[in-house]
Amino acid sequence: MLGPINMSLDTAKLTKLLADKCQLLTQLRQLGARQFQSIDTADLSQLLNLLAAKQRLIGGLQTIEQQLDPYREQSPDEREWASPADRHQCAQLAETCQQLLAEVVEIEKQSEHCLVLRRDEAATRLQAAHFASQARQAYDGPTGVALSQVDLSSE
Repeated sequence: MLGPINMSLDTAKLTKLLADKCQLLTQLRQLGARQFQSIDTADLSQLLNLLAAKQRLIGGLQTIEQQLDPYREQSPDEREWASPADRHQCAQLAETCQQLLAEVVEIEKQSEHCLVLRRDEAATRLQAAHFASQARQAYDGPTGVALSQVDLSSE
């Protein structure tokens, strides 16, 4: 009789881990959307704060993933569930996690694309400023020519 009780506890733990994973992924999705806005508005201070917060969430996700590893080796059909409703709830949580992860990945791709565009725009502006500086120097001529060096005598 202890076997099914322990298996029920294991499936309850699995359900709790998936619920925690969903919560972290939801928070990551929200931070990802804010990150995209920060990149779009070039708010680097907020962007750095968001990246630090995201790093903490990713650390939490890694911990949960490690705790989920033993369940990956086991087929859902082999697990003892307290009820069919519990099994259904766990399956729903797993599906929700997959959807959230896909959304997080898509937001990250969009953010990366926007960040690359911002970087390229900044590089173009820096290059234009460099060319303008070179042009100005070419028109100004060599620097350091003193007035005392100008020959005003006539032959």
